[in-house]
Amino acid sequence: MVSRTRHSSLHAGRATPRLMTVFDGVGGQLRLPIGAQDAFGFIFVRRCIVNGVLPRSANLFEVRVGDQTYLVSQPPEQERVCLGVVNLYDPAEHIDLPRKTASIVLALLEEGMDTRQTS
Repeated sequence: MVSRTRHSSLHAGRATPRLMTVFDGVGGQLRLPIGAQDAFGFIFVRRCIVNGVLPRSANLFEVRVGDQTYLVSQPPEQERVCLGVVNLYDPAEHIDLPRKTASIVLALLEEGMDTRQTS
């Protein structure tokens, strides 16, 4: 399940970005910024994992988006989980997604970046 939240509060003198909350269906959830200019690295790593273009030995990445750091992983040899993401500063925020759901979340993040660039 994915929900979008728009925040208009100010944080450190700037508007807080829109957030997307992703639920993995097994108790995990993670809030991700939609349209953050520096989310490209996050999207790139996720795309590589989802599309299976990384070697099996490359299974853990540290990605910064704004003031958050995420560990993005490709769990070894698991059928159900294709992609794991955890907020390094708040480990309670984590998700484990199957390939199809990870592809949908990726498309929504990319749409958010496209929307931000055209506005």
